[in-house]
Amino acid sequence: MPTSNTQDDQGYFRIAIRGTEGENLPLEVVTKFLYEFNLLYEMSRLVVDPRYEAYKITQATSSRVVNRLWENDKLYLEKLRVNSPLDLNLLLNATEVGLTAIGVVLTAIGLRQNRSDRKNNELLFSRQDAGSPEQDNQEIVFADSGLQLRLPPPSDEGFREKLQIRKATKHFDRERSRLEESPERVEEVTITYTRERHRRGQ
Repeated sequence: MPTSNTQDDQGYFRIAIRGTEGENLPLEVVTKFLYEFNLLYEMSRLVVDPRYEAYKITQATSSRVVNRLWENDKLYLEKLRVNSPLDLNLLLNATEVGLTAIGVVLTAIGLRQNRSDRKNNELLFSRQDAGSPEQDNQEIVFADSGLQLRLPPPSDEGFREKLQIRKATKHFDRERSRLEESPERVEEVTITYTRERHRRGQ
């Protein structure tokens, strides 16, 4: 584990996740989806955040009883509507590495950035049809944050190299496959930056 927590005074991201329309799903399916999404984010964070470079990623990393991240680096639940379609809002302290980790997850499950709203500090991600031109706007930042927050490209060879160095490729790919196979399918994600400090528990 790292020696210090992430500073949480630079605002936070609200990550709004919208799923597919469909019939109500068994609770088991929903809870598995939530767990796999969180696990894929935390594993991505372990790889891209240099403060966790000493953390050894193994089969045991995916255990439900393992504490992988510092409290300030975790995703927090703001809203969950369990009836179909899924309507989920998560909160994450605003850091460059945190946004990168989320970008890795969205790329892994097939979402691409397709719109940005600089005025409202908002990025929208959705699924694009095969063969459609990818948006060349990975350099867009949340200007109001005062941070250089950039998203990874759709095909991030640098991240794959980091996975290999950490001997974590098979563990990451396993969790990605589980999330992709979930009946709960993510169709759209909106990330909004808020300058206010994230106060957990409120």
